[in-house]
Amino acid sequence: MARWKLTDAHYLRVLGMKWEYQEIDRRTGRPKRTQFEVPLYINPKYEDDLKAFGQGDPDPEFCDIIVSDGNNPQPKDVIFIGDPTPCMTPLDDEAKEISARLEKSWNAPEVEGLSYGQRLELGFINQMAELKDKVQQAPQIAGLEQLMASMTAMMQQQTEILARMVVPESKAVGGRRLT
Repeated sequence: MARWKLTDAHYLRVLGMKWEYQEIDRRTGRPKRTQFEVPLYINPKYEDDLKAFGQGDPDPEFCDIIVSDGNNPQPKDVIFIGDPTPCMTPLDDEAKEISARLEKSWNAPEVEGLSYGQRLELGFINQMAELKDKVQQAPQIAGLEQLMASMTAMMQQQTEILARMVVPESKAVGGRRLT
């Protein structure tokens, strides 16, 4: 019976959660419906979510949202599909075991006062900065500078040739060129 307590907002894949798009077919005039599976947004800090999914005391301060992987859930548990996240506190031994196994893949830097999502963003920014430094320190390809110099000279010559081909407006009369 793997159960976790939500400590932060989550988008959870929940069975039966669908969004429906409706339109009228212009040729036939019949309604056309398309359904998409969408995640359920649950935030344990929102009173409406606590009323809908909360367990425990009706007072929001003492109410928790409990999620389960579907293995022997309690009646008010939200059953989700997928792996737990670091923002879920395990409540039983099976949940602790699953969270410990997945902890290696939760590689966000440890920064006090930030949520897991914010720490993950910070980690991505650090990775981008490291990659930028590596690119700047990478050795140049042999002959690349010479190639760029010759291409610049060639482009300058083409610009000069095009400038000679264009007749200034003062020499053009009635759409005809005067030479």
